[in-house]
Amino acid sequence: MGPQKAAAMSRAHLARSWSQWGGLLLLAVAPLAHAVDGAYGRVIVKLKPDASVLRNSVVQVQSVASSGQSPQAMQRLGQRRGLVVQDGRELGPHVHVAMAQGMSSEALAAVLAKDSDVLYAVPDRLRRLHSVYPNDPLFSDVGNPNVAAGQWFLRTPGVDAPAAAINAQAAWNTVRGTGVTVAEVDTGVRADHPDLLNKLRAGYNMISYKSVSGLPVAGRSADASDLGDWVDQAGIDAISAELGVTVDCKVQATSDWHGTKVAGIIGAEANNGIGGASVAPGAMILPVRALGKCGGWDSDIIAGMRWASGEDVGTGPNRIVAPSTPARVINMSLGGRRRLLTGLQGCHCRHHGTSCGDRGLGWQ
Repeated sequence: MGPQKAAAMSRAHLARSWSQWGGLLLLAVAPLAHAVDGAYGRVIVKLKPDASVLRNSVVQVQSVASSGQSPQAMQRLGQRRGLVVQDGRELGPHVHVAMAQGMSSEALAAVLAKDSDVLYAVPDRLRRLHSVYPNDPLFSDVGNPNVAAGQWFLRTPGVDAPAAAINAQAAWNTVRGTGVTVAEVDTGVRADHPDLLNKLRAGYNMISYKSVSGLPVAGRSADASDLGDWVDQAGIDAISAELGVTVDCKVQATSDWHGTKVAGIIGAEANNGIGGASVAPGAMILPVRALGKCGGWDSDIIAGMRWASGEDVGTGPNRIVAPSTPARVINMSLGGRRRLLTGLQGCHCRHHGTSCGDRGLGWQ
């Protein structure tokens, strides 16, 4: 199977998918715990502002400034705890990814969390999409005379749609989302979709690994295009080789195009005679690609959220400048059985006057 299959999904199929997905904006993201635990630990670490490992790196920062290398704060932290730790990406001020062979993510987090320089240390998990399309008879209009055809979920509940409809028609008389930017942290978007051609701001790809992103080179890039998340066995083997651990991922013959579907539900162009309508046809979409083949890491998802909210991501030559028009709303619809996105602790959405402080937004 080649890239041609990823591009085979027609625009008509995407438009039909929006109708099917419209009543459900849930995205279940299940952890692939055993894909990384046991042999290879990955942890998101938040250091205190006055951490000694940061102070000790001042001289090193000056000495490597010309080479563009970053101080190895996590390596020094690991040495202090008797571990061999490798530095990953820096997510934001004092927020780092630490990696170590031969121990689980939970064990690595437990050891690093005991250090006096550390505010918190949590596993950086690999997550993937799961469809939660229900089989309830009232969800679909197919063969059901009691449900209005088309995008029933936008209509008036109890009048021409079931009670689950959101009555968007009434809201459109007052507001349509004009002037609001909504970030969609997902699989990216198909920018060639006619209902999105005039609705997209310049986004970003936050996926770190080329085998996950489907790009020819590793690293993040200023292109949030969804290249598809289909994967064959050769692709799974490539991901395992790049990550250095066997990934529990199944062959997927076709792509979900989930980010495009949700972007269309949020803000597809309306009254243009094609495709479907959307909840907020006046809003603009800021696409952020953080999920690819076999899923995506919490650290990439968090980086995408920080960037979309108006914060720079990373430092030095790896610094990604915040978007000129940050999002007022970030849509992810994340869920899972384990604690999610604890690494948002210390995140400050300065542009909109909100702050989650150091207790974070993690939940069970």
